[in-house]
Amino acid sequence: MTKKIESNSFDPDQLKALIVYGRVDCHLCQNMILALQNLQEQVLLTFRLLISTPIQN
Repeated sequence: MTKKIESNSFDPDQLKALIVYGRVDCHLCQNMILALQNLQEQVLLTFRLLISTPIQN
């Protein structure tokens, strides 16, 4: 049996950590990181960054 999660039943206190995958010099990744940092001021939130770098040949 699966439990249906209502869209308005999110409890931010249950959120432990996010992993953010990004790329060097990616403006969308930078925007997401900034948004998460701003969100940390409102809810209990931690996140880790995993940034990939281009492979040099």
